[in-house]
Amino acid sequence: MPARDLETVSLLKRPRMMSALVLPLGLLSILLLGSRPLPEQVKSISYLLEDASQLDAELPAIPFRAWLKSVVGEGARIDWNLTECGDHGFRGRKDHPAPQCLGIDVGLPECGRLQLSIVAGKAATGIHPRLTQARGFIEGVGPTVTVRSLHELPARMAEARNQMAWLQEVPPATIDVASAINRVKRLKASDLDGKLDRTTFSAWFRRLAGTAEKVTWKVDRCDPMARRRGLEGCADEWACVHARFENDLDSVSVAVVVGTYRRGIFGSPQIYSTRHFVKTGQNFGIRQSPLHEILSEFEQQPLD
Repeated sequence: MPARDLETVSLLKRPRMMSALVLPLGLLSILLLGSRPLPEQVKSISYLLEDASQLDAELPAIPFRAWLKSVVGEGARIDWNLTECGDHGFRGRKDHPAPQCLGIDVGLPECGRLQLSIVAGKAATGIHPRLTQARGFIEGVGPTVTVRSLHELPARMAEARNQMAWLQEVPPATIDVASAINRVKRLKASDLDGKLDRTTFSAWFRRLAGTAEKVTWKVDRCDPMARRRGLEGCADEWACVHARFENDLDSVSVAVVVGTYRRGIFGSPQIYSTRHFVKTGQNFGIRQSPLHEILSEFEQQPLD
C-alpha cells in the first residue's frame, strides 16, 4: 500500500478471508506429506488421525494429515508429541490426572511456525475419539494469530499470510513510545467508540478513573498471550498503547493498536481489547465491553 495512504488504514479490518494460526493431526503417506514419522507414544492414538471429522465435525471425512497438508502447504515440517495438558487450564491430581494433549509443531514453508495443542482424553481411561478442545497459534508470519478450533484453521492461515503480505508494503520503522502514547491520549473518544463524546480519550479515561486514581500508560504487545521472543525473519507483533487504572472496586484496561514493532506507528488507531474487572458485589467478574458500556457499568454500580 502506498505510504501516503497509511494514515487512513484500518489496522484491524483486513479482509476477513484471513484469520490466524495453525493446528495439526492426520494420517496419510508420511513421504507424500513430508511429516516426520509418528513417535511411538502418538501411534497409540493414530486411529484418530484417519478421519479428520473425528477431530472436528466440520472437517471433511478424509485423513487428517492430508487435510492439514492442504492448509499449511507443501514443504511444511510436522512434528508430533503426546503430553499431559498444561496450558488448557487443567491441573492434574494424583486421583484425577490431567487429560492428554496431542501437540503438533509445524514449520511453515515460507517462514514462521504453527503450534497446536488438542485435548485427546485421559491416559487412564483411554483417548476419546471426540477431542474436546483445540488451541494453537501461528507465529513468525507477521503478527501472531490465534486459533481456537480446527475448522477455522484455513481462514486463520489465510489471514496470517494476507497480513504478512500487506505489512511488507509498509516501510520498516521502530515504535516511538512517547509519540504512540501522546497520539492515543489526544484521540477523540468518539474516534474509538462512536457512542462517546468528542473529548480527548485521555480526559475521558481520567474521568472514568476519578481524580484519586492513578492512570498508567505504556506501550506493549497487544496480545498478552503473544510469545516473548525475538522478532526475527518475518515475525512481527501488533503494538498497543495500554491505558489502565485500578481501585478497590474495579480494574479497567484498554488496549489501542497503533502499528507494529517492526513497521512503527501507522494507520488509524483502533480498540484492540478492553477489560473491566468488577472485584466485588453482584456484578463480580470480568467483562470485555465496548467503551460506552464500561461507562454504563460504572454508572449502574450501587454506592456503598
